[in-house]
Amino acid sequence: MPSLPIARSGFQAVSTAGSVVVVGGEQGTQTVAEVDRLDLRTARWRRLADLPVARHGLGVVADGPLVFAIDGGPQAGLTMSRLVSRLRVA
Repeated sequence: MPSLPIARSGFQAVSTAGSVVVVGGEQGTQTVAEVDRLDLRTARWRRLADLPVARHGLGVVADGPLVFAIDGGPQAGLTMSRLVSRLRVA
């Protein structure tokens, strides 16, 4: 499988409908808003709409064509939010 489009840590991933969706994370001292989808049939990444607020250490859950990004830290280090974002991934 191909590498992630950007190197990052603290991200979360979920499997949905023949793909893997990677959400948020940290890159150095910055949080990441990027959301990427890997199509498992073609082994190609596609950039999706960014999170409204960049964050790391979040939780994600898939429900059909939707992914919910839950909580996570908006700044690097030990920070938390009470945000829930709904992302359309299909």
